[in-house]
Amino acid sequence: MSDALNAGVRPGGLQSRGEIRILILYLLDRIGRSVSEETLAGVLQDNGYANYFEIKDAMKDLTENGNLDTLSVDGTEHVALTEQGRRAIDFVEEDLPKTVRENAVRTLLRVLTKERNARDNHVRITEEGDGFAVSFTMADHDTKLMELSVYTTTREEAETLKNNFTEDPARVYSAILASLMAD
Repeated sequence: MSDALNAGVRPGGLQSRGEIRILILYLLDRIGRSVSEETLAGVLQDNGYANYFEIKDAMKDLTENGNLDTLSVDGTEHVALTEQGRRAIDFVEEDLPKTVRENAVRTLLRVLTKERNARDNHVRITEEGDGFAVSFTMADHDTKLMELSVYTTTREEAETLKNNFTEDPARVYSAILASLMAD
């Protein structure tokens, strides 16, 4: 039954408010930690699973009925699954298509990893002469693992380097080490 706004929802997306609430509970159960409201809403909306306003209403409903808690993490509103929400998902998770469940979890994990990488590893682009200096810093808690600066001729190249580093800094770090340690 379609009782949800479907503007922006792709074919195969969620058509009912109940399905949207179930997917939110399912994702938080699989992730096993709190997630910012905006990140969660962004993943569901960007993938065409549900309408933004329906997602926000679903989070509000789930909080009001005791399935979610809201908390502030570093000044950002997060939602977390309550024990009641955890018990509820056990009964209804199979009501969602398997592909939606699996793709949504995979996408959320990728977004959370990228957010963590951006938070823990820094890239700075500065204009220098006729080009741009791109400075990378990779850290593990308080230990600085790498500092690297490279020069590019265009802002587009600099942004590409930044995005590739932020996507998977460990891959970049490993490739640099492998090149430097080669016989």
